[in-house]
Amino acid sequence: MFEYEQYVQSPRGAVLHRQGPYAAERDRYLTHLAAEGRAVSTMRLIMGQLRFAAKHLDLADGHLLNQRQVARQLRKPWLPRPLAHPHTLGNRERGWRLFMTHVTDWLRFIGRFREPSVTPPAFERYIREYTTFHRQEKGFTNATLVGQCQTIHAFFQHLTASHRSLSAVTEADTASFLAAGKARGWRVVSQRDAAQNLRSFLRFAAQRNWCPSHLSEAIHLPRVYRHATLPLGPRWNQVRQLIASTRGSSPKSIRDRAMILLLAVYGFRVGEVAALRLEDIDWQTNVIRLRRSKCHRPGIYPLTEPVGQAILRYLQRVRPTTCPHRTLFISRLQPFRPVNSNAITAIVRQRQQQLGQKLTRYGAHGLRHACATHLLAEGFTFKQIGDQLGHTSSAATGIYAKVDLAGLREVAAIDIKELVRHDRACADREAGLWPRRSVEALREVADVTLRRLLPYAAPFGTRR
Repeated sequence: MFEYEQYVQSPRGAVLHRQGPYAAERDRYLTHLAAEGRAVSTMRLIMGQLRFAAKHLDLADGHLLNQRQVARQLRKPWLPRPLAHPHTLGNRERGWRLFMTHVTDWLRFIGRFREPSVTPPAFERYIREYTTFHRQEKGFTNATLVGQCQTIHAFFQHLTASHRSLSAVTEADTASFLAAGKARGWRVVSQRDAAQNLRSFLRFAAQRNWCPSHLSEAIHLPRVYRHATLPLGPRWNQVRQLIASTRGSSPKSIRDRAMILLLAVYGFRVGEVAALRLEDIDWQTNVIRLRRSKCHRPGIYPLTEPVGQAILRYLQRVRPTTCPHRTLFISRLQPFRPVNSNAITAIVRQRQQQLGQKLTRYGAHGLRHACATHLLAEGFTFKQIGDQLGHTSSAATGIYAKVDLAGLREVAAIDIKELVRHDRACADREAGLWPRRSVEALREVADVTLRRLLPYAAPFGTRR
């Protein structure tokens, strides 16, 4: 049972909380929040809000409530309440949003909240079967499925607006959906990804007899040239400037420094940094062990002294000791939760923009490109750089050849006059282009071969 006496000032207040409606459901949720390490002031605020909500919500029949129903039942009785919390003082709309957040989180925890669906109800089972199959049978990660489902959700919304069922989808529907995305400003890569995701789903749907089988083949991908772009990353002096901006004693600077050093020194992917766990840092042998997010292979890297000191400083001064999570990087504010990839990208982007750096693309992934470009400039081979970045194919590392200025200068300095002269001489000796199985082509090949063997022999059929 939840100990209300730790948060209320009088025994009577604890009795009122325990005797209110849905006391058991509130007790379970408050115990969960206390285990997360919520502040005392936050716990007192949520206790009062849940007691008020339980008094006015209709949860007797066991049915689920959506956001609109919760707001309809609580808005009118909530309006006369005073705003006492510092974050909402003088701002009633902000107080209402905070109140609704706490109430919906409680209803979600006890299983009485109906989540808003981005997919029309008629199409939900298609999404469910598609994700289940690809997760269990093909081993797709959640990140991959989330990206694919975003396209499929949008396609279903497009069908709903057109009053179409999946069985009645035509080639015109898929073409109009992709054309609408292009009109909204999708770039070529986004158009290709959307077309691939839609084609994958329609191929799966055809195997289930949900739609005609020819639809997936009718989707044409836009051409994206493999080496048409350069690796988008900051210059190394900008990376140094970014690392220097984390010199400080504030909890934010200490944590950000450890993150940015892992991204810039080792070239880790942002998802790999977010997934690091406490046991991945081996302090006895000074190595970092992580699982590569793409190839799913283990990687072992030496723990350099600056990075090790930054991580150790974060663990000793900033990381909460009462956090139940084993993830290395934890949110600074309660409730303590693992920091995800989007948060790390936002942290790097914010610091780059505060420094006034002018970049084509901001964020954490650019530091990986900067690391590879810096290693190439220092004279490391593509094999060494690929091993550092966790590439399984040399083609993935070859993109950085386009930014190897020293190597490109050497290529530009090569005198190709002799090569051109040799190429022209070879062209003069070559046979012309003829259709396949052409008698004239075979005769010319025979004549060339004969001249090489017998320089003074005349072609067949001619007289001296």
